[in-house]
Amino acid sequence: MEDSQQDSVAQGFIQHYYGDSTGADALSKLYRDESTLSWEGRKVRGGSGIVEKLSKHLHMIRRVLTTDIHPTRNGGFIAVVTGSVFESDAPPLFFSETFELVLDQASAYYVANQILRFSED
Repeated sequence: MEDSQQDSVAQGFIQHYYGDSTGADALSKLYRDESTLSWEGRKVRGGSGIVEKLSKHLHMIRRVLTTDIHPTRNGGFIAVVTGSVFESDAPPLFFSETFELVLDQASAYYVANQILRFSED
């Protein structure tokens, strides 16, 4: 896959992931049993556990500020996203989130690894 095609796939993933319509059903299609999420240093393994963790936070308003995408071996890519999240009247929290997306045997992308960190400033 050419870089421009891969960038397009990665941008599509980011728009989908951070989109307003992303619910638990949509999230479940992004993970596999071997997927791992590190949320503020705490690891969650497996698609169902990850979706359960992420579903608790779907009500937050998320705003993407920057995105960096790099290809990896075998057609995968790493995406690093920075942004902010808002919850009701609380001040925004800034975040950095890294995704490693890989191709499964059916040539569909899934999140193999994801790391999320928050910062108050």
